[in-house]
Parts: sequence; C-alpha cells; structure tokens
Amino acid sequence: MSGEPRAANVAAVERTQVLSLARDDFAALLGDLATVLELNKLAVTMESVPILKRLTPDARASVLRRVAFRDYPRGQTVVRQGERGDVFYIVVEGCVDVIVSGSGKVATLGPGEFFGEAALLASAEAAEEEAAEAEEDAKAAKAAASGGGGGGAAATAAAVRQRAKSKSAAAAARKKRRAEPPVRNASVVASQEAVPGSPSRLKAEGLTRLGELSKEVFD
Repeated sequence: MSGEPRAANVAAVERTQVLSLARDDFAALLGDLATVLELNKLAVTMESVPILKRLTPDARASVLRRVAFRDYPRGQTVVRQGERGDVFYIVVEGCVDVIVSGSGKVATLGPGEFFGEAALLASAEAAEEEAAEAEEDAKAAKAAASGGGGGGAAATAAAVRQRAKSKSAAAAARKKRRAEPPVRNASVVASQEAVPGSPSRLKAEGLTRLGELSKEVFD
C-alpha cells in the first residue's frame, strides 16, 4: 500500500478466491493505511480498558475519531509525577517507562498498553452519579404523584426541599472534580531504543507513538 517493493511472495496453495482493493480506492474509502491500522489497534485496546469497555460501539467509534496521535523522542517525559493531568494515553508503538519517586522504574509499557486512566475517572464517575440521580428523581416524582409516604403535602414538600439541597451539593462536588484534573502518581518517559535499519521509521528514529484522549471527550 506504500508503493514500495513487496517484502514477500504470496502463492495460492489451492484454488483460492480473493478480493482486491487498489491503494487509491482504499485511501478514498478508509483513509491512510497507517492511520487505519493504528485506529484498529486502539479499538482493540479500548475494549480492555474498564472505563472504555462499557461504551457502545457507536460511542467507541466516536471516541476513536477524536484520538490525537503524537510521537515522543526517546527520553522525553510524557507526564510528570505530581502534576495534574486530564489526558489518557495508549501506547501505539514503542514503549514508555513508568517511574515513581523513591522507587525508580516500576513498569515498562508497550503497544496496546495504557496509562493516565485516572484522568477519565472523574468524568465516568460523575456520569454514573447523574444517571443514578435521574433515577432517584423519577422515583420521587412517582411517589409524589401518588401521594406516597403517608405524610401528606407537608411531608412531600419537605422531602422535595431536602432532595433539592442534596442534588445541589452533589452537583457542586461533581463540578469541582471535573474542574480539577487528578494528580499524576508517577512520571512516564518515552524509552524506545533506536534500532538502526529497522523497517519502522519510528523505531529507527527512536520514537514512541501514543494515542491521546482528553477527558473532555467523555464529559
């Protein structure tokens, strides 16, 4: 698909029927091959991330369309321990070292692995709380309509006031969590070693490629 010489021969070992798609047609229909492959890899990875696994296929596709790809040279810090951050990262190619102050390197993450998921937790938790709150509102409205509780209009009015007060406090707490990104508990540094003559340009140049998603995508 790149116009370069084929790297291998492919021969039919029995009667075989294949479908073919010219490079220009592929690009017109699906876009750049490298980008398509990267997005497919990210789609598979997203299914293993608890926060993202619950998304519907349509929602996951929408998220994928908002992924930003970025290359980091070997040794560059991606996130720094103690700083606030609101971006979730998936390693597409290369690798990164996870470093904790006082403990040194605690992990190395490669293609398909991820970090920074805490950046999405505030949004995910807030969405779940809002859904639960809406369900409670529906129950309260149903009870009020049927005159439930047995305490009459005064008791119903008091319950409504208490409910409104609780909702206001909960909404303020959610707003604060969303406004303040979580503190990073580790530093992450690109660590891909340069590989002379590698068929991968990224590896040959000592680069690590990450797919980045801001928590704003999920707000």
